[in-house]
Amino acid sequence: MPECTALFFCRLCKMHLLAEIRADSA
Repeated sequence: MPECTALFFCRLCKMHLLAEIRADSA
């Protein structure tokens, strides 16, 4: 897997996790 793709998915995962944390705390 290309590094750029891995970093892209890593970024998406982090955004998703942050969104879930915000939803839980809200």
